[in-house]
Amino acid sequence: MRKVESAVKSLLDLGRSQGHLSFAQVSEVLQNSPKNPELLDQILEALELAGIEVIDPEE
Repeated sequence: MRKVESAVKSLLDLGRSQGHLSFAQVSEVLQNSPKNPELLDQILEALELAGIEVIDPEE
């Protein structure tokens, strides 16, 4: 679980510096984490609560 916590911290830091994250960035950081849809939902919720928007650059 430490890997996941470290990944979330990295995402929060990156998102704060950029003002947003792309889905590709989230996937890249989480690529070595367990594949768990509930965990992904929790991470996306944490990012949202921190005011970090996750965008799809294709749109």
